[in-house]
Amino acid sequence: MGIPETLRAQRLGLLVIGSSLVAIAVACVLVLSYLERERTERLRAAGLSLVQLVSSFPYEHLVASVEGPGGPLAVLRGARGSLDLAYAAVVDSRGSIVSQVATDGGPIPVAAVGGPADWMGERRLELADGRRVREFRAPLIQSGRLTGQLRLAFFEPVSLWVPRSTSFLATLALVIFLLAPVFYLLSRREIRPVSDVSAQMRSLADGDQVDLLRLDVPGELGDFVSSFNRFVERTQQRLSDVEHDATGSLVSARVVSYEKARLETALETLPDGAILLDEYGVAVLSTEKAASLLGLHVDDIRGRRAAEWGTSEDLVDFVGRFAGGGARMLRAARVELAPRDDGRRIGVQAHPLVAARGRSDAPGTLITLRDLASERIDRQRQSDFVSHVAHELKSPLNVLMMYSETLASEEGESEEFRIEACNVIRDEVERLSGLIKTLLTIARIESGTVALDRQRVMIRDYLQDALELAARPAGGLALDLQLDVDRDLPPIYVDKDLLRVALSNLLTNAVKYNQPGGSVRLIAHDAGEAIEIRVEDTGLGISEIDQPRIFEKFFRSDDKDASQRGGHGLGLTLARQIVELHAGRIGVESVPGEGAHFSILLPKTPALLQEAK
Repeated sequence: MGIPETLRAQRLGLLVIGSSLVAIAVACVLVLSYLERERTERLRAAGLSLVQLVSSFPYEHLVASVEGPGGPLAVLRGARGSLDLAYAAVVDSRGSIVSQVATDGGPIPVAAVGGPADWMGERRLELADGRRVREFRAPLIQSGRLTGQLRLAFFEPVSLWVPRSTSFLATLALVIFLLAPVFYLLSRREIRPVSDVSAQMRSLADGDQVDLLRLDVPGELGDFVSSFNRFVERTQQRLSDVEHDATGSLVSARVVSYEKARLETALETLPDGAILLDEYGVAVLSTEKAASLLGLHVDDIRGRRAAEWGTSEDLVDFVGRFAGGGARMLRAARVELAPRDDGRRIGVQAHPLVAARGRSDAPGTLITLRDLASERIDRQRQSDFVSHVAHELKSPLNVLMMYSETLASEEGESEEFRIEACNVIRDEVERLSGLIKTLLTIARIESGTVALDRQRVMIRDYLQDALELAARPAGGLALDLQLDVDRDLPPIYVDKDLLRVALSNLLTNAVKYNQPGGSVRLIAHDAGEAIEIRVEDTGLGISEIDQPRIFEKFFRSDDKDASQRGGHGLGLTLARQIVELHAGRIGVESVPGEGAHFSILLPKTPALLQEAK
């Protein structure tokens, strides 16, 4: 977190004050030390000069009475000047004081003359009262020999670190202390634009948008602000260009992704497997069915050439003819081959994709794969279907032909026979009509021409009507018909006529294949996101082998009891197609000899879900 501006300013002010005090102390120490050194140097220079000057006087003059007006020592005592004379003395060669002058009359320290090295020089001594003096010595030579020594002593300069120097120090400190705020204010004035620039840059850094610095400052800082603003403008322009390019790229990528998804969806809906190759022979798309026919995974095909995913040399050679480089085939070609070792044969067909605007090159190739075994099975099923239909139509027609010929003969003159013939002919016509109606309904559903007319249906009443219709042929078997519908079961939205056909077929089978004295239950309950309708009977049941095939067209069980009950094998097929047309599911559970349970799951519509809430 940043330091607040006021606290920053206070800290800076305290720092300036502390620095000023340190500067005052350092300045005072340096000034006073310099002054003391200057005073000491002046004292030494003056003392050495004076002692040399006085020592040049004749010895007789120096030892004259100090009370006389003309004695040199007396002159020194009277003319003190800027030097504070402590004493002046003339000593003989043995160090005894011959003549002396003392400003306060105190005793003069006794000191031997010593050797020639001590004849001239200076030294610091301490008087009996504790005061310190600086003594200068010079030899007194007469006629070429040492007759004595001149000693001049001056009091050491009083240290400036005394109360009488306080006024000087205070004045110096005041001057420095007054200069500090001046410098502080000047520095604040100079750095204020920098602070403003820093504050604005922090604001820009904390914000979501990049903006220009709004400052009008002179000098180099103004040049910096201008350069920064130009940099920001260019950066914003570049960011705008990048965002525009990124938006365009994103839109293009989404369009390409959408087109690719549509193409993949379209290819997945094809009945055959499909692999899309680019102009270089690389697989860019592959459907699950194509990968399954080759025994591979989709990822094993996409992004690779045929040499990497082709499971046989024949397939690689065939696809390679449509790869890029050299002359390319521009017409469709087809070949049958066995891409795997399991003996299954597939039909592979290549369709070159022709570019627009009359270009001769092909931008890619669509490879389709078809399972020839499945194709043969489909053809066989179609053939079986025609055979079953012909058989189902032939049987009642034969009956009609037989009775029509009999009626034209002498036997037809019998009233009893004519009544029997009319009943049989009516039953066979109804059988033909039902078969044809069922076939037409199945054909319409499979062709996609049936449009559901959904209506709001109350389940209890609807199922009650269906059960009553099934009760008519059940009278001879003494069956117990039961209806079990949950209370407060919401209505469903279905095509009433089509769903009635599906329920009628299930209930008809439950009655037809039941045991005398058995039961048929029609149940409906709420299964969460769907409504479940169940038809349970206690009839012959269905074997585990037949259960997966009972919804196939014209399927008839090999069970003798079931085959004797009749039927053309289209009822359950039609029921399944009607339920799936309603986006539902149909299933069966059965134990041979104990009956069968058929269940229909019909999903709730959004309106029904809203109503259920």
